[in-house]
Amino acid sequence: MRAGEAQAVEPEASELPLRFEHGAHAALTELTKTAHALKECGSAATPIKLQIAGFSDNTGGKALNLRLSKQRAEAVRTFMIKHGVPVSALVVQGFGDAQPIADNKTVAGRQANRRVELTLVD
Repeated sequence: MRAGEAQAVEPEASELPLRFEHGAHAALTELTKTAHALKECGSAATPIKLQIAGFSDNTGGKALNLRLSKQRAEAVRTFMIKHGVPVSALVVQGFGDAQPIADNKTVAGRQANRRVELTLVD
């Protein structure tokens, strides 16, 4: 991996991407194992840095979706910090509805797009 490239973190398969209900920014209980693993990395002197990226579906206006996606990412960051992950290991970004992974024309697609992804950054 070259400097500046991102690599996906490999948490428990059932944990990520973290999905959210419409309009919600809290769905965190699934992250406990991931938070513990990140804390252990810091304790073992192998610090890592993660981007916590929040996303939304396209329901609502652009400003609302951007704010909601950032709130989702911030909620994950807060949860991780409360579980011992160092603040310096976490970077937050909200993308709104700019990067859908599914069709927003269906209920299932909108649900898939309301998510948070963790990516390892150098």
